[in-house]
Amino acid sequence: MGRVTDEDGNHIKGINIVFQGNGNSINKELYRTVTDENGRYSTDYIHWGAGEKIYQATYTDVDGAENGGHFENKTHLIIDMERKQTGESDGWYQGKFELTTEVKLKAKSTE
Repeated sequence: MGRVTDEDGNHIKGINIVFQGNGNSINKELYRTVTDENGRYSTDYIHWGAGEKIYQATYTDVDGAENGGHFENKTHLIIDMERKQTGESDGWYQGKFELTTEVKLKAKSTE
């Protein structure tokens, strides 16, 4: 779960978030979601273990001025997110985790 805001702390609706993996194919898209009216998003597709592992999230402004401005894209590494284990591990499977992050996007230059 997370929240996306502008540099002033205002929430941004409609930011597209793509989670990418590093398992069998580098940069393979594993999950996609969009921020709600409060700039929040969540996913339960976070897995740690053999096979596909999510290692980054990319935040993209896909609707421009409709969400209060034009914002630059940003990529956030999963290792930089706060992690809380919510499911037990079993052998190679490291368990289920809840990841939390606050992401601030910069406004695109109008020049």
